[in-house]
Amino acid sequence: MGAETPTQAVSRIGSEKLIKLTEAAGRKVAQLMRRDGVANGALRVKIVGGGCAGWSTRWIFDKNPPTPKDILVESAGVRCWWM
Repeated sequence: MGAETPTQAVSRIGSEKLIKLTEAAGRKVAQLMRRDGVANGALRVKIVGGGCAGWSTRWIFDKNPPTPKDILVESAGVRCWWM
């Protein structure tokens, strides 16, 4: 069996429901990514322990390719990697 490419490993049916950006939010995120030199990267969203309910989210601009565990979501023209 051949190795999966990152894009094969991260596509998941129904993943568009995980993150949904408005058009205005997508434009702003794209603008900030260009400003930070990550125009070809993605917005990485990660759930981590902490916060009032025991969980919180971490949002970063990521230049690195997705890992096989990431879920690719595209919303409002922005690539997002859900980990």
